[in-house]
Amino acid sequence: MLATKSYGQSGPIQEPRSLERPSTHAQSQVYPRRTLWDRVSLFGCIAICTAAGWILLSVSASVATINHRIDTLNTQIQAVSAANASYTAQVAALTQPSRILQEAKQLGMKYANPVVIGQTSSSANQ
Repeated sequence: MLATKSYGQSGPIQEPRSLERPSTHAQSQVYPRRTLWDRVSLFGCIAICTAAGWILLSVSASVATINHRIDTLNTQIQAVSAANASYTAQVAALTQPSRILQEAKQLGMKYANPVVIGQTSSSANQ
């Protein structure tokens, strides 16, 4: 037998690898079947997202409704405040003593001297 010298290889000699690429156009990809758990979890995620969106829209609608109501109430408060200011001015004008005396004279009333109540008998004799 011939003696051969091995340079750092142990075991059988391996064949060189092919540099060719496998053809992909002839092969079709096979997708794994979805399990029941995958389908249920996907449906659950869609349901949770739909519920969260629904809640968000409901809260937004109620906030918009409340803001509209607040604006309406602020408008009513301004109107009532203006009416109260008008009434306060009317009360101030109508309670002036000079105006009351003038109205009394027009109605035929006469001014009488005020009666003093609580005089003592000793001061009345003097």
